[in-house]
Amino acid sequence: MAFKDIVIRLGLTLVFSGLIGLEREKNQSNAGIKTHLLVGIGATIIALIQQHIIFDTLQYARIHPDLIGSVRSDPARLIAQVVSGIGFLGAGTIIVTNKNISGLTTAASIWTTAALGLALGMGYYELAFLGFLATMIVLYIMKRIIGESLPHKLVVKYIGGHKVEHEIIETLNSFQLEIHRVQYSVELYGNEKIYTYVYEIHGGKKITFDELQHELSKNDNIVSIQSTNI
Repeated sequence: MAFKDIVIRLGLTLVFSGLIGLEREKNQSNAGIKTHLLVGIGATIIALIQQHIIFDTLQYARIHPDLIGSVRSDPARLIAQVVSGIGFLGAGTIIVTNKNISGLTTAASIWTTAALGLALGMGYYELAFLGFLATMIVLYIMKRIIGESLPHKLVVKYIGGHKVEHEIIETLNSFQLEIHRVQYSVELYGNEKIYTYVYEIHGGKKITFDELQHELSKNDNIVSIQSTNI
């Protein structure tokens, strides 16, 4: 395989994997740009190795025609191991708490990134491009069509006790949201107590995480705000 072909395939993998990872990073998922880049690059390298194995096997068979029946190369063996192996990595991004599941979209995006890397590594450019296009439609465009900009869960850390928690609820209610507390914890940092509430929220009107974050951050007692809508 020419060096130029290897560069093109790895270069396209960087672009495709990076854009998918960027979308996950913006959604504050458990796996962002670096993870998706490494998954895509790794899958592409495995596919390139498989291509070289096939080429070397054909070359060996050409040089030793008497061994054609003995020398074999299964073009799907390494790829099959990637497909199953990535499943374990994706499973690590899935979190189950109080019968609530998050991280499924990220797990699926990691698996899809690996598939795109394999397609590019094998040189199936049309398949990889169309697959990437379909992935972008699902991650970017479908979200806006079906209005999934509102996070399913909001993790808020604050100081000041129940008074501040009441102010947070009032702020969320001002957006006409349906709110359920699903998790609560308190940590001690020196003499300061840090309260953590996890809210499961559903919206009436369309609203983005940025809008929630902007409004909640006006409260000086709030330490951090995170979205877990994946």
